[in-house]
Formats: sequence, structure tokens, C-alpha cells
Amino acid sequence: ELAACASSAQRASSSGASPVRYDDFLTETSKARQPSPIRALMPIAAMPGMISLGAGNPNPDAFPFESAVLALKGGGTVTLDPALMRVAMQYGPTSGIPEMMAWARDLQQREHAPPRPSDEWDIAFTTGSQDAISKTCEMLLTRGDSILVEEPCYPGTLAVVKPLGVNIVGLRTDAQGLIP
Repeated sequence: ELAACASSAQRASSSGASPVRYDDFLTETSKARQPSPIRALMPIAAMPGMISLGAGNPNPDAFPFESAVLALKGGGTVTLDPALMRVAMQYGPTSGIPEMMAWARDLQQREHAPPRPSDEWDIAFTTGSQDAISKTCEMLLTRGDSILVEEPCYPGTLAVVKPLGVNIVGLRTDAQGLIP
């Protein structure tokens, strides 16, 4: 089923057919997700002089670090001045720090030139590959779906997909890739 979805998406995008509705591939749980109401308070809480107790943001004056200078192996340094340190220590937007998101989108555009207009794709940061695998699989796979995995498969992937109740289809590989 997953391979068929990807195949039809590729055919539609390369044939000039109407765009694929990627939200059709999301699980019902993912479709039902709504932004946190606390996150809606972020713009109000950011107003000068506003002291918000609703969002749970710590008082920046209580942060233990004022600034930091990180020494790089090559001899250079990275400095977090007091203003940047306050941003780094505070809760930020769910999607990420806007400047970092803009930098990552620009890098993606420059290095990979996605075939879709920039308003049709976005960047997501995770805490690591296992987090990315988990979030992606939980967003797209429903009990009873089938997923194709290489054999041998990364054990972290199996740890994520087995509890989802999906049919795991192993594909044998060698040094050249898939074995026909």
C-alpha cells in the first residue's frame, strides 16, 4: 500500500496531473492534531512588559547562564551573547527559532532544489534520527498497513514500527542495494 501511494504520487507530480494531497496519507490521529492553546499565547506573551503566567515560560532573569563562548577544534569560537543566550534558554515557537528555520529552508532550497514551490514544503527539526523515524511512522502508518524495510533493518526502526501493528516486509539487500 505504501509503495503504491508513493508510486501514484510520483506519477501525478511528473505527469502534470493535479497536485497530490499529502494529507490523504496522514493517520486519523495526525489529522486530528491541533496547535496547543498555550502556543497561541506566545505572541501576546512576547509583548514588551507582558508577564505571562499561562505559558509556563521561566523568568529569563533566573537563567543560570549569561553568555557562552564555545571553542571549536579548528581554533575558531562561537559566541552566544546575552541576547542570544536568552533565546537559547527560553521556550520558543513549536516549529523552531525563526532564524534557524529560515536558514534551514534556504539551505534545503540551495542544496536540493525541491521540485515543488517553496510554499508547498517545510522543514522539521527533530532531536535525532530515532525521533524523526518515530514521528514519521506514527504520522503515516496505521495498524494493518504494510511497510517495506531493508534486511537487515535498523533495529531502531523495528522498535518503532512493531508496536504500530504494521506488516513489516523485509527486502533482501547486498552491497549494490536491493536484490531483485
